[in-house]
Amino acid sequence: MPKRSFRPDPLDYTDVAFFSIVGQMPDYKMAHKLNRAMGMKFRKVSDLPVYTKDSPVICSLYYFYDEIFRIKYFIIKNKNESGILAPGIKNVDYFLLAEDFTNHLHPSKFLQKIRSISGILAVLKVDVNILKEGKYILEDLELHRIEPMPQ
Repeated sequence: MPKRSFRPDPLDYTDVAFFSIVGQMPDYKMAHKLNRAMGMKFRKVSDLPVYTKDSPVICSLYYFYDEIFRIKYFIIKNKNESGILAPGIKNVDYFLLAEDFTNHLHPSKFLQKIRSISGILAVLKVDVNILKEGKYILEDLELHRIEPMPQ
């Protein structure tokens, strides 16, 4: 009998902005630089296991909740000890996910400010539907968030 696995399709991820960041530095340093330059307060939370077709990849995860705009931000490391989260785009070091990013007043200024941080070479918006691993990342992040995140 063929092996079957149940993986529900995501309902709606249109409110999630998905950015790729190129900047070769440790994850704690990336979080620190974003905290200082952007006025954020990223905190390390428990690692995120992302179950892809090949094998699970354990990713470093940072979280910040912006109470003014009501936006949840996540930094997810692409290149981890257990493998590369998105092998299709190996040159990307981190993903920055922003849930409810449509609430942000100036998204272009937000990106320009991130691009101006020393050590960050590029920041690009990624279409979740085009990235093969995008739905796996978002599904597993949603399941991971059942645990309470620090505020």
